[in-house]
Amino acid sequence: MITGAIYIGRDNSLDFHLTEDGEVVDLAPVSRMTLDLRGRGLPSVAIDSDQQPQAFDWQSDATRLKLKLGAHVNQPGEYLGRLTVFSLDHPHGLVWTEALPVPVRA
Repeated sequence: MITGAIYIGRDNSLDFHLTEDGEVVDLAPVSRMTLDLRGRGLPSVAIDSDQQPQAFDWQSDATRLKLKLGAHVNQPGEYLGRLTVFSLDHPHGLVWTEALPVPVRA
């Protein structure tokens, strides 16, 4: 479950675990992530850890994903994100979810 919000221009983060079959997934093998945000009446936003590495942190704690998106979104609203995870096992990416709630506040 995700709690909290992203604030435009601020360092707030969303921190959460990726789980599979109820177990927390080890993110150590992950080499890249992308997050595509969309919302009704809102501009789409594409964020790629290769291009914006400061937006994603899974290296500090391989069991937790931290998203710092305040510098990458500029319109408040309720977004849903499609999170794609890349690794040696999934070089073309594995869509983890298409419904990651990302609340953005002014």
